[in-house]
Amino acid sequence: ITLPDSVRAVDRHTLTDTLLANIQSRPEVLAAGLSSASGLGDALRYWLADDDAAVRRSVAGAAVTPGWFDAMGATPLAGRLYATTETGVAVVSEAMAQRLAESPTAALGMSLRVQLGANADPQRVDIVGVFADPIRNADGTARASLYVATAVPGSTLVTRQRTAAPV
Repeated sequence: ITLPDSVRAVDRHTLTDTLLANIQSRPEVLAAGLSSASGLGDALRYWLADDDAAVRRSVAGAAVTPGWFDAMGATPLAGRLYATTETGVAVVSEAMAQRLAESPTAALGMSLRVQLGANADPQRVDIVGVFADPIRNADGTARASLYVATAVPGSTLVTRQRTAAPV
C-alpha cells in the first residue's frame, strides 16, 4: 500500500483505519496490521540513553500498528502493547530485550533514541512491552527487533486468516 505524498496525514490515517477495519470485519480474517517495512532487515538505528551520537547500533524493526503483532502471531511476554494513538513508545522482541537488559521485564521502561530512516531525526522512545520473537533468521535463531508506535506507518499489510482463498 503506497499512498502518494500529496495525501495529508489526517487522510492517510482515515484511509488506513478504514482499510484495516474493513479487512478485520471479514469472518476469515483473524488479525491485520500495517508495517512501514516490507521486510525486516537492519532498518533501524538506535542509541542507548548514555550513547554518544557517533555510536551506530542497528536492529531489525519497523513502525507498526498494534494489530501487526496479532497478525504475526507474536506472544506477549512482559509489559503491554501500545495503543494506536500513542507515540514515543516501542515494543521489542525477546532477543532485543536480552541485548538491552538481563531479562525481558528489566528492559521495560528503558529509553532509547531510534532513527526510522537514514535521513530521519532520531526520536526518543520508551519500551512498554516485550514479545516473543516474531521474526527468525534463516538458521532459525531469533532476530532482535524493535517496533515503534505510529499512527500511519505505511507500506505493508499483514493479515492472519483461517484460509487464504477468500482474501
